[in-house]
Amino acid sequence: MFQVEKLLEPTVWLDAATQVFYSFGLAFGSLIAFGSYNQPKNNCVRDVVLVSIANACTAIYASVVIFSILGFKAMTNVEKCIHG
Repeated sequence: MFQVEKLLEPTVWLDAATQVFYSFGLAFGSLIAFGSYNQPKNNCVRDVVLVSIANACTAIYASVVIFSILGFKAMTNVEKCIHG
């Protein structure tokens, strides 16, 4: 039923990495806002690290929630999908 062997395919990991880069691209807007409104003596490296970590944690949390819901829906509707 579960295709765990799919995790061994490089294309799955490439797609996951692509999604991470898209996610960091969205977070780049907040980094531009920090650069525009911060004081000249602000620690920009700290801000970049904090925004990147917050973005990564949000993406991981959201993926766990979404895939849990989708997995539950798939498991409860598997008979309906198989038998039409």
